[in-house]
Amino acid sequence: MKSTGECIRAKVEKDAQKLKKLEKGRLEKFVLVGCMRVLKQHNAFCWRQNTGAFRVDNRFFRSSIAGVSDIIGVLSDGRFIAVECKRENGGIISPRQHQFLQSVRECNGFALVIHDEKQLEIFLKLHGY
Repeated sequence: MKSTGECIRAKVEKDAQKLKKLEKGRLEKFVLVGCMRVLKQHNAFCWRQNTGAFRVDNRFFRSSIAGVSDIIGVLSDGRFIAVECKRENGGIISPRQHQFLQSVRECNGFALVIHDEKQLEIFLKLHGY
């Protein structure tokens, strides 16, 4: 049985962890859901691009291109869009993600790093969508 002091310390630690999460902002998964909603509202054909790798026997398989963005799609006028979602406060892209986004830009597609779906909404409005 825990003493009162131990219970208080445990509660304070738990509250400190919750506060730390709040300071980091919304998690990436919530930003991603918001971005999907915004794109669908703008009649984009888009999907969540999962990526990963697995091993079968002695063979290694990758389910997608390394660094591919979280959301891939085509806007209503046919323009390609790649959206890399990151948590609201912080969240940086990896070198492979940067390389993927740069490749999209070089092909005249939209390549974005979004920390809040409002950023995506503003971007789409500025570009006439």
